[in-house]
Amino acid sequence: MALRGKHIYLRSLRETDFEDFCAWYADGQVTRLLGMKPSPRDKTKTMFNQLLNDPNGVYFGIIKKNEERIIGYAFLAKILRSHRIAREFGIVIGDKNL
Repeated sequence: MALRGKHIYLRSLRETDFEDFCAWYADGQVTRLLGMKPSPRDKTKTMFNQLLNDPNGVYFGIIKKNEERIIGYAFLAKILRSHRIAREFGIVIGDKNL
């Protein structure tokens, strides 16, 4: 599934996005804005795998079209399928070079 705009598009997160996640979650400027401390690689890997396998959430990479690179992610989490609602929505822009 992909949602397309003029400059970016959303697509499902992929295992190949992990290295970018590592860079974002190791960066104190990025994590400070998320209300957390920089995360070591193994902890980031655990979190990333949870996102990829979350049965109650959907996670999308935000891709910059002209460079075909991930700059962040958006998500709906804690989805109550019986009520067709998500209790969490978020957008994380990890790339500081925009």
